Amino acid sequence: MTVKKNRIRLKRPVRLAWSCERRIVFVVDQAGQNRYGLAAFSVQQQFVPNMLQQCAVLPDQLLSLSTPCVLASAEGIWISLLTSEGPKILCLSSDCLSIVRVVRLSLAGAVRDMCWLPDNRLGICSDGALWTVDSGSCSLHPEKKLRDSNDPRYAKSTANASAVSAAYLSGQCYMLEQPTQAVRVYDSFGNQLGELAVTDPTSGETISNLRPHCVRASQKLQLVIVLDRAACSVHVCRPDGGLYFSVGPQFNDAFSLLTPEDAVAADSILLICSPEFALYLVSLKRPATWRTVVTKRRCGLACPVRLAWLASRQWLVVADQLPDRVFYRIQPFSISSNEKAATLFKQCLPVVIESLTRPSLLCGRDCILAACSRPNNSNIIVLIAAGAHQLVQQFSDGEATADSLAVTDLFWWDQRLAGCHGNRLLLWPDVHYESYSDASCQPYVESAAFLSPDRGFVLELPSGSVQLSKSLGHLSADKLRLTQSGQAKFVPQPARVRVCSERGLLILLDPSAEAVHVCDSEGGLWFSVGPRFGTDSSLSKPSDAISTGELLAICSPDRGLFLVSLEQPSQWRTTIKKERNKLRRPIRLAWSSSRQLLIVLDEVSTDRFSMSTFQIVKSPTAATLHLQAALRDPVRSLAVPSVLSSSGGFLLSALTEEGPRLLSVADDCSAVSTVADCQLPADGGAVTDMSWLKGELWLCCGGKLIKPDLAPSLSSITSTSSVQPDGPVISSV
Repeated sequence: MTVKKNRIRLKRPVRLAWSCERRIVFVVDQAGQNRYGLAAFSVQQQFVPNMLQQCAVLPDQLLSLSTPCVLASAEGIWISLLTSEGPKILCLSSDCLSIVRVVRLSLAGAVRDMCWLPDNRLGICSDGALWTVDSGSCSLHPEKKLRDSNDPRYAKSTANASAVSAAYLSGQCYMLEQPTQAVRVYDSFGNQLGELAVTDPTSGETISNLRPHCVRASQKLQLVIVLDRAACSVHVCRPDGGLYFSVGPQFNDAFSLLTPEDAVAADSILLICSPEFALYLVSLKRPATWRTVVTKRRCGLACPVRLAWLASRQWLVVADQLPDRVFYRIQPFSISSNEKAATLFKQCLPVVIESLTRPSLLCGRDCILAACSRPNNSNIIVLIAAGAHQLVQQFSDGEATADSLAVTDLFWWDQRLAGCHGNRLLLWPDVHYESYSDASCQPYVESAAFLSPDRGFVLELPSGSVQLSKSLGHLSADKLRLTQSGQAKFVPQPARVRVCSERGLLILLDPSAEAVHVCDSEGGLWFSVGPRFGTDSSLSKPSDAISTGELLAICSPDRGLFLVSLEQPSQWRTTIKKERNKLRRPIRLAWSSSRQLLIVLDEVSTDRFSMSTFQIVKSPTAATLHLQAALRDPVRSLAVPSVLSSSGGFLLSALTEEGPRLLSVADDCSAVSTVADCQLPADGGAVTDMSWLKGELWLCCGGKLIKPDLAPSLSSITSTSSVQPDGPVISSV
């Protein structure tokens, strides 16, 4: 008897499995390019037209780069899939409604067939050999009785091993190959130098049973990072293989390291992502004493699968897999850390890309690249910037088959773009680390401050240069030349710019040097504060600085506030610990010249910020803060807000899921409301800075310096004072 496929609602049945106990046949149905469904049919005893009755169906389609294999068992249904990371096997419940377990295979090719061997062992045909899977540990073993190590097919498989991950460090390429699970080392000309063996420096013994699936590198600290997903471990070693430290399976006293999928070195912090749970952070300088976990729920992630580091903007870039499985949200974060923990802040609205496999992420000087897999074996590389993405390269596998692999890893080979693609290493010599810095990505305006309408300072990333503004917020082509005594050029790495209008000074916040530099309006260095602040204190991770006209005030989330006399900077300095004023993490400052009040923005918890106003009471040797007002309820923001004094109170920016917002806070902190007449770009991302210029409000939003549209009655105010006014009264609802 023949049962036509359309009668039982199938499109293209390609695989079958039979459950004798339940008399059920399982059918793998190809629904489209690399998409498969699974249905179960009960079989009637009689040969009748409706002898097949559908009793279960998989709710969602499965993505696989090869035709899946299916096998029934008492535990459920086993089905193989091929992803860009390699093959894996899902064990589904008998009703096809839930995943019982996932077995990841450290193999290069697709699973060609599956069967049950004696002792209830699962047999897998792949890479020209028969492998068995331990049902208890889910570990993979070669079946020695059925595979001869001298078999020419196996020798060919080793010789043609697939490169699945690679990293380039100091003229050497570290390439992970499958199925050999070896990290081979090549020079810059492609000559093999040897194999990386991770060894214990104390005993000199090589770590056994290492099953890496990914390799990364820290250029700054010259370290090689090897991820072993199967063992839930990450090993950090020297270029010669000497082990520096390991993470996992136990991460710290409270958490285990679950399925480490990817890792990236962000300056002195190692970040590891787990799709199921969290982001793990480890200090690369103090790995034994500084470890923290940021759950994916805390930072608004669904399934983080890829990481990259945009050093020029100090952004962590995360590829977050969405529930429909073929769409990925590319979300940048800034990292704020203290002695015990860390917080991630979204920096702009995400860009969503489509890929049949998990994309590979890579950051250039000031851009984000992603390798995506599309139908018909087409692979594309896209440039992500300014809330959108554009095509960089598109290519198809000339030898494409149903089992062709996507680009599994992107990396820079001597600053040229390279990628792992099956058993080949692809190189794009025309795509350089600097390629998309200036042409495709406009300079990112991070901070701005103005001394007068014809003298302003705008900080641009990634260059870190300070541009001059000579006409009402319009940038000139002139860069400010920063000099110190003797006209020698000094090159700070500023993160924020501030001004002292009363004295005509430029203030540069330099967190990387743990310093604040005070210059004249022409860029000549007057004095610096930090890293040492006094005989018994240091300036730790300054996050903001402002001038009161008489004093320079600096905030440190770890320590508190630092005050320096602008008249006698080397003689009068004082520290105010944050605990004395019940502050948790003071992160932003502002000054109200009309009310003579210091405004402190305090990070009280993840995405929650409070604001307080203080009167500064100065004595010949010290100073104290007297609390004047404080917000009763914290304000929620996905990024660190900016704060600015205005004549009617204070302005506060906030980033929500819908985009940036501008809030008005009463001068006694009794009420917070949304500014009615301020329209900000919905895709602009966070407001990173705010300034007044001749009574007009200017914002740094989404990397641009913009003047938001306000009602005509709020457009400007006049002042005969040479000191910058607090700004106009802003209406709100």
